[in-house]
Amino acid sequence: MKRKSNGAVIWLLVGLLALFFAVPAPAADYCDMAREVAARAVKTFPADQEKGIRLFIKALKLCDRPLYNYNLGIAYFQYGNPAEAEKYLVRAVAGDDVRAKWLNDCAAVIIFRGGKGQKALKLAEKAWKRAANDEQIKPAIAATLAEARLQAGKGLAALKGITAARRQWPDDQQVKTAAGRIESAYLRAGLALLTRGEQKKGFAVLEQGAEYSPLAAATLCQAWSRAGKGQKSLAAAARWRQRYPRRLAGIWDEVVAGECDRLCRRFSAGERAPAMQQAKLLHERYASDQELKKTYDKLFEAYINDDATIAVAPRQSRPAATQNAGELDVKAALDAAFGGGRAAKADRRPVELVAAVDQDKNIRRGRRRPHGLAVVIGNRDYHRYGHGLPNVRYAGRDAVVMKKYLVRTM
Repeated sequence: MKRKSNGAVIWLLVGLLALFFAVPAPAADYCDMAREVAARAVKTFPADQEKGIRLFIKALKLCDRPLYNYNLGIAYFQYGNPAEAEKYLVRAVAGDDVRAKWLNDCAAVIIFRGGKGQKALKLAEKAWKRAANDEQIKPAIAATLAEARLQAGKGLAALKGITAARRQWPDDQQVKTAAGRIESAYLRAGLALLTRGEQKKGFAVLEQGAEYSPLAAATLCQAWSRAGKGQKSLAAAARWRQRYPRRLAGIWDEVVAGECDRLCRRFSAGERAPAMQQAKLLHERYASDQELKKTYDKLFEAYINDDATIAVAPRQSRPAATQNAGELDVKAALDAAFGGGRAAKADRRPVELVAAVDQDKNIRRGRRRPHGLAVVIGNRDYHRYGHGLPNVRYAGRDAVVMKKYLVRTM
């Protein structure tokens, strides 16, 4: 039975007259009269529900049989009293458990009230068996069965069952509604585990759900990405977009964009080699993705043209041939002969290699000022002081270039 909350409760009361007359006439005169009272109730209920319920109650008092309990249970649910509805539907199926429709409606009302999941599950399972090849009622029972499994704590079985039902009856509205509700409930359970820090369990729930739900697959990819697991998020996205190409069309791009951003941030934070290595690995694994290639190329070029000043140790002369004590110190003699003073020391200072930029080239030579002095400070680290200020990535390189201008031009 469809739930009242969806405005889709199956209204069979107007068709019950045919059922009444199909039932063999009971021996007792009271049951004969009960059938007539129930028939009047069926006609009255649509216009005056309260009066209709009174007539169903009177029919039941005349003849306490499963049919009249079922009629009253359905009427009470439509009237807006699911507790009374459950009471009479339970009595109906206790007296007659061969009607798949009755079993399904009773299970649906129990689920609607948030009652015992196991009780609803047993009724729904029995309804499914009783339905056999009745394609008219099976979609509704499949939806109820899936919801009963969910309420009984069998979330994966519920998701699996409703997915199969949706494939079999893609246009059935009750199946669609149940699928959306079950899918959302299942994902909430997995995400709740992640929120509580139970990541192993949470990811396991999402991975199992991805087998049956494209939304679970998409959520899994996004969860791995948010957790900073770039390789896992991309591997999951690559796998599940093959299964659900239409539903996961945008997830791959989203995961790639997130991972590329994370690698650039790692590089900027000083983890240059690890970031480059990861970018290279991902680019090679997913060679067809241009964004991963661009990111690797960008990090590689940034590393090559990095703003750090690299000091190269000064060239050193080879040691002189072994000399005996007291022999001539050739190096000292050469220094004395050719001036091993200030000029030689200047030549031995470290060579600075910096990234080449346009402004480094063809620096104009200016008039020398032998007594000019300048202090160049390349401030780089601002972020650690707070106030939302970013670091200046190329401060070191800019300071070196400024030095060149000061020395050559000024």
